[in-house]
Amino acid sequence: MVPRGIRLTGPARAGSQDLLADHSRMGSVNFFCPVTIPCSMLYLTEKNPVPQFKVRLKNRTFSACPSFPDQPLPVTTLMQNPVSILRIFAASLCLALCAAGPALSQAPTDSGGGPVRKKLIELGWGALTPARLLEHQKRVEQTPFDGLALKIIGTDDAGKPVNTFQPAIARPWKRGWFQNEVDTLKKIKSAKLTDNFISISLSVAPPDFVDAFDDEGWEVLVDHFRIIAWIAKQGGLKGIMFDPESYSSSIINSNSRRHKEKSFEEYAAKVRQRGREMMGALAAEYPDMVFFTLFMNSGTALGALGGDPREVMKSNTHYALYPAFVNGWLDVVPPGMTIVDGFEMAYPHSDELQYLKHVNAIRNTELGLVSPENRRKYRGHVQAGLAIYMDAYVGFPKSDAHPDVFTDPPLQGSLVDRLRDAACSAMDAVDEYVWIYDEQYRWWPDAKNPEKTRYWDEILPGAGDALRSAGDPLFRSFARAEKEFAVSERKAAGRGVPLHNLVKNGDFNNGAGNSAPPALKPGTQVTRDPAADWELVPGKDAKGSLHRSTSGYAGYGSACIEGPGEGRFVQEVKVNEQTFYKVRVWARQLGKGEAGIRIGWRDAEGHGVGGTQTFVPRHAPTDQWRQIDGTVRSPAGAIKMVMQLAVTGQTSERDIIWFDDAETYAIDVN
Repeated sequence: MVPRGIRLTGPARAGSQDLLADHSRMGSVNFFCPVTIPCSMLYLTEKNPVPQFKVRLKNRTFSACPSFPDQPLPVTTLMQNPVSILRIFAASLCLALCAAGPALSQAPTDSGGGPVRKKLIELGWGALTPARLLEHQKRVEQTPFDGLALKIIGTDDAGKPVNTFQPAIARPWKRGWFQNEVDTLKKIKSAKLTDNFISISLSVAPPDFVDAFDDEGWEVLVDHFRIIAWIAKQGGLKGIMFDPESYSSSIINSNSRRHKEKSFEEYAAKVRQRGREMMGALAAEYPDMVFFTLFMNSGTALGALGGDPREVMKSNTHYALYPAFVNGWLDVVPPGMTIVDGFEMAYPHSDELQYLKHVNAIRNTELGLVSPENRRKYRGHVQAGLAIYMDAYVGFPKSDAHPDVFTDPPLQGSLVDRLRDAACSAMDAVDEYVWIYDEQYRWWPDAKNPEKTRYWDEILPGAGDALRSAGDPLFRSFARAEKEFAVSERKAAGRGVPLHNLVKNGDFNNGAGNSAPPALKPGTQVTRDPAADWELVPGKDAKGSLHRSTSGYAGYGSACIEGPGEGRFVQEVKVNEQTFYKVRVWARQLGKGEAGIRIGWRDAEGHGVGGTQTFVPRHAPTDQWRQIDGTVRSPAGAIKMVMQLAVTGQTSERDIIWFDDAETYAIDVN
């Protein structure tokens, strides 16, 4: 049926009546829209093979046309998949409504606004200029990243390059020097790369250093910040990525002070003033930007080990004045600006508990370095981010390779698995952003030697897919469910109380203990009594047999399927909708064939919902028991799981597969 609250009306074109009829037969589709829609119109244009949609709400019309990755799909193809086209309509409809403005976004949101989209940003030695991003846009869009830290290089009146990465040199700039970069940025249209940044630093060589008490020099620097914000705004970038690392002289480095007669407190007050001026310049041009710092003061505050972080901060001379600078930002930060603490100190880590400790330092520990009058602003503006250092995953055991990635916790499985787990944990922990820093290898052709480029997916095969998976909310959700189940199982083992298996007679012992052998049919290993609570379903034209056997994994009972042909042991298990479940079974095999668990779902009326998932052994068949397992999530409306222990591909009576200890567990948070 058509979802409640949406009515499709108006002239039917290109088979739209058939589309609705097919949809009615296939069941409902969920539309995620920010408002209830009293009336709408869907049609396919005859001139354009790409479906276009118009929505009329209160005499206002909004249009949306989806884009496809390769080429437009013809109408005839879309008509073969009505659910897909309605999902496309729903997504396009949402985009149109969101663009409609505040008048349409004031519908009740008692259930919240949904999950925040987590994003992965790349920063590295292979940073792209706008021109190179435009040149390699298709390749960059195939990477796991949602945005990049870009290198912006203008050209002065003498034709010399001007790099915005170093705005702390007191040489005046002109906006016109960067117009070409802005024009190139405007040409970059990407639905994938939504969060790009200009990369800047405050560290300069000692001869170029502008002291906090240099009013004329700081007037020039403030104008630089204003120009950089203008570039970001005009170029359609998300904001600025600020690297505070004190590579050499810097305003936040107390060793860089040139007026030794002035006290630390006098310098802190002046540095706070310069922070206000910097933030004021940024806000004047781009008040709703994302100001992404690679780190703030949370890492140093964490080093206080619960003590007063001010004492630790003052002794950390390279960043002793950074709290004053940050307080200057907070003094004048505009309401719409977001500040990200990227916590670069997460480089050595890959463990979820470490990441949560880092995020807690950002949200709580660092408050000891924030002036009381700014703490409310800090909580409202500062997001927790985390960093992943790619080179650590290929550099061990070099001393500078952050070996904790390998040793804390001890490495189990492959490096790509560790990278995937780390990225998933980081994504779960942050407010919005995780950033990747890489040095040795590239995700796109190198600027100097493109033909000799060494790519990350060559050095660490599967790295791109690992990060891509971590960026997928659904993948992370299943990964979280796996972790929670592992904790539940560990707790149950510690208590000596097993988890509740929802499968009846999963051990195929028909209620008897594992040590009680069942009665057999004469001259066979087939039990007299069939497997209770299981339905035996032979495949079409199957010539083998399905029966209960005494060759079990942990006891005497098991389900046995002998070829040729195929067959299934089926049981319906009561479940709750939209709930995660762990399913698993032990299997043993002789000869040919493939064993697996098939999971389907039924609603209250007995109709199938949500499709079917199949899990097969991770390793090659063997005459040894091996476990098949998977994690599933019941769809909306499901009240029963259909668990099928299935066998296919058997070709002779010598092909035998046994199943034992079938289990289904509901997964809950610990």
